[in-house]
Amino acid sequence: MTKPYVTFYMQAYNAEKYIEKSINSILTQSVSNIELMLYDNASTDNTGEICRRFAKEDNRIIFRKNEKNTVLNPEYAQEWIHPNGEYYAYLDADDYLDKDFVKIMYRAAENNKADMVICGTEMFLNENPHSVSTRIPIELSTKDINEIVEKFIDLYGSFRPLWAKLYRTDFYLEHAPFAFDRPQWLLSGSDTFAVLRYLRKCQSFVSIDKALHHYRIHESSIYNSNVTLNRVLECDCLYNEGIELLKEWNALDKERVDFLLNVHFGSISDCLKNAAHNEKACLYDRLNMIQSIVTNDIFCNYALASQNQKKVGTIVEESAKMVSRKTTAMDISKLGNFFVDRIYRAMEKNVSHEISNWMALLLSAICDTENKYHWGINYLIEYSSAMPLGLKKVLKRNSGCLVSLLKRPDILREIVNEDFERIAVEQKLSDSIKKVIETLPKIQTDKDKNKVNELKIKLNNFVSEGNFEDAVPIMVHILQNSILDREGLYFKMYISWQIGEKEIAVETAEVARVFWNDDPDILAICGDIFEAIGAFKRAKYCYQRAISNSNDEMFSADINKRISQMI
Repeated sequence: MTKPYVTFYMQAYNAEKYIEKSINSILTQSVSNIELMLYDNASTDNTGEICRRFAKEDNRIIFRKNEKNTVLNPEYAQEWIHPNGEYYAYLDADDYLDKDFVKIMYRAAENNKADMVICGTEMFLNENPHSVSTRIPIELSTKDINEIVEKFIDLYGSFRPLWAKLYRTDFYLEHAPFAFDRPQWLLSGSDTFAVLRYLRKCQSFVSIDKALHHYRIHESSIYNSNVTLNRVLECDCLYNEGIELLKEWNALDKERVDFLLNVHFGSISDCLKNAAHNEKACLYDRLNMIQSIVTNDIFCNYALASQNQKKVGTIVEESAKMVSRKTTAMDISKLGNFFVDRIYRAMEKNVSHEISNWMALLLSAICDTENKYHWGINYLIEYSSAMPLGLKKVLKRNSGCLVSLLKRPDILREIVNEDFERIAVEQKLSDSIKKVIETLPKIQTDKDKNKVNELKIKLNNFVSEGNFEDAVPIMVHILQNSILDREGLYFKMYISWQIGEKEIAVETAEVARVFWNDDPDILAICGDIFEAIGAFKRAKYCYQRAISNSNDEMFSADINKRISQMI
């Protein structure tokens, strides 16, 4: 038997609607000397029967069936795969080829003794086949890697998939262990990972500026619906592989790195889109994906650059709002610590002039320990006119110390509340904060202190009597003047919960736990609120922090009892 020019590999799962067209596009090539290795991955529809029928009718087909559906390991490791063709190619079970795919691609490969040949792709929506776009590579034929390097940016889009290519079979098999040595969680990016690694070994290359491959886009594909942290890790993984390829080629310059960062941003934007629109995914996964993005090192490296902040911030904001628009603060808090939701919840309260302390909520989100890049600081600066007076005074003296202050919520709370004399200049403070604190006016008189203390005594008495009607105006007055006041926040949590304003209580608890993380009484009531809404992990954290900050054995014993009684 004459050696096939090309061996095609096709894996199929429940593809009965499309697979006949895909198989026929291989079998009816204008060059007939081909081989098809057809794999049914335990389909539950008629895919297997269709494959068997084709295999009986055409001896160029080698058919196998997997009895259990599985994510296959790298194809080269499958025992039955021994391609006989001079070249190797992939075709998905829902795509199809131009009738001259083999003729044109094989001729180019043979004429240039190429390790790899790529062509263009026509892409169409499955839901609307008339919506067509094309991705056509530039024409290139070379054994000089420098020529590929020069055209790297132009060719990158066509590099990404395994399909629309021919691989010299010996080259493919020799380097497959390296090309497919990928993390197990890498799914939708596995093609690009493998191709970038094959390019590191490639010595001769051809690209053809014709669309010889037809790709069907499914809106419900894994790429368009995946809402997991692995999806974000894939973006990083492919960026890093691109960097390694450029290093291998000695071509790591700013233009190409910026290009890869732009590709990374495109993939991250798709992740944000998935989180925003995939309503079938659980709320936790959707918010977790968004928060993992705004704490992603590579993303934040360019997203927080001054020229990108507005554009990128808008995309993140729109996604976060779409996810949380139908939920309450209690829903979000029950799931976990999502500072990204608090940022945009605070901004919505500000824009709508809702009667609530949106600035305290915003500050709590920016200062949250999870928010390592202080995402949301741009809103704080944008609305600087609404900053508490104490913070304005500090920034007037040294506007450059804002980031340092955001890392110390215990110091920031005293500045916001203008309780400057409570701030001790300690060794652990940065020099910039020390210098500012040393110049702060200790202006609060005994008369001012006594007036505030009298209000707090009244507030405590009214609450003890259950007289919330008289307590609320005093509490509001205190927090209007000092938005992070200890007693003000404590009684706001307590009163709000007692009168049924539980969402306000939860939001206040989120603020209080950030700024009073060293106060056992505050932490205890935060723990009570989180426990009541079912946020047991956060409740336990608050309770344990309360114990570690208390010297009262009876108090600690009571808190330990609460922990032991939690579900």
